[in-house]
Amino acid sequence: MSSTAFAEASALHPIRPGHWRAEVTADWGQGRTAFGGLVAVFALRACGELVGDDRPLRSFTMDFVTPAEVGEVQVIARVLHQGKATSHLEARVMQGERVCALVMAIFAVPRATGIHVASASAPVAEGPEGRVELPFLEGLTPAFTKKFVYRWGDHPIPSSGADRPGAGGWVRPREGAADPLTQVAMLDAWPAPVLALTHAPTPASTVLWLVQVHTPLRTHPGSAWWRFESEVEGASDGCADTTQRLWAPDGQLALVGRQLVAEFSRLPPPR
Repeated sequence: MSSTAFAEASALHPIRPGHWRAEVTADWGQGRTAFGGLVAVFALRACGELVGDDRPLRSFTMDFVTPAEVGEVQVIARVLHQGKATSHLEARVMQGERVCALVMAIFAVPRATGIHVASASAPVAEGPEGRVELPFLEGLTPAFTKKFVYRWGDHPIPSSGADRPGAGGWVRPREGAADPLTQVAMLDAWPAPVLALTHAPTPASTVLWLVQVHTPLRTHPGSAWWRFESEVEGASDGCADTTQRLWAPDGQLALVGRQLVAEFSRLPPPR
């Protein structure tokens, strides 16, 4: 059966302590491979099963070792250290003997201290109303993008041959609420900003992903819009260093990501 809401699509089924299985259906794919945001959430769900509810997610690093394919995956997680305030966990997403992704996650108890620095609010903009909705193009747009509604912002679109990179706008789930792990997936659901510089559809894949949680993640109604911005810090030799930001509907900065993206654009023809 095809999965619909993200919570259903990212569900884990226990095999034994510390070991689960999950299913990547074709509608959550990128061609033959799985949507990276879904793979990340498999690992984070497993880590969350091993820590208490009093320790929310604060940070994770994900190494995409090799693409996970559509089909069954196994998730293995363990606690590396559990202190009074923080828990460090490791999770692996496997297919057979092949490691697809390795995640290191930190969960921490919220503590009142004498320091508080507010994160930057969402950029001032007119809002998603009246903006162009990012269309689904069979054969060009990944299947998983049908699960989200996108409104494109003031950025060049992918493969437009723009003179500046970037991506951004507004996003929300097409079905269901935006729970904390859906928010993680929405951070990864946009095309890499470096693709705006290309003149034709170009493959690109995330190699390494670091995410920091800026405000406690809580569930929001699925109809609420989230603001997303992504930019390129630098790109050379087939790799691009990019940053991502996702603001909650109330304007608070929720997640900040940094990705190393491998891009496979062709060299321009000689003049």
